[in-house]
Amino acid sequence: MSALLTWDSKVTTVNALAGGVSDLVRQKLKQEGLYNKFICIASREYGMVFKHLNGENTDYCVPKTSMTIAGLEDFTTCS
Repeated sequence: MSALLTWDSKVTTVNALAGGVSDLVRQKLKQEGLYNKFICIASREYGMVFKHLNGENTDYCVPKTSMTIAGLEDFTTCS
């Protein structure tokens, strides 16, 4: 745990928001002949849970202010 989230702790989320590795995974699934099966299963499973989604085409809200680091310390002793 830390008092401040930095790039190195959130890079996986940012990578996903920026498109992730879907192009690489898609290419490999197609090479292996598994792409259509994957899409079928993922669509079926996703559709069973998420019936009506709102906001799929909403832009990301990027922060407009900066944060000053004012003596924040990591919680290195948390257990």
